[in-house]
Amino acid sequence: MWQIYINKYASALGYIKAKRFKYPSQKGFRASRIFEWLHVNITIVNTLEDGVQKVAFVKDNYSKGILHYSSTHGKAESEFIANLFAETFTKYILLNAIKPINILSDGGGENKGELLSWVQNIQAPPVWLVK
Repeated sequence: MWQIYINKYASALGYIKAKRFKYPSQKGFRASRIFEWLHVNITIVNTLEDGVQKVAFVKDNYSKGILHYSSTHGKAESEFIANLFAETFTKYILLNAIKPINILSDGGGENKGELLSWVQNIQAPPVWLVK
């Protein structure tokens, strides 16, 4: 309540409140349909009992929802990520999809090898791995 009086008094004396800097909004990309862009990310989680767990997520860009996740206490290798995507595609019946699916990942070593061969050997739909 007292702040109102201070602001009125300050403006009466001619003090001008500094304007806050507005950060420009970042332009990202949005999918126009479900399962158009799938993101994969690995997060390291420290636990009390097991030490370090690596949790991998597959996220849909359109709905912003986590489609599937899995964790491992060992190294999250390319085979682990390939199995995660195979389970995701089976769970949501994406192997029968007609429209192309883009997979977005960082350039980590876990996104090479087995995952690339799985993407090339998959029969349907057209899948692209973007880094």
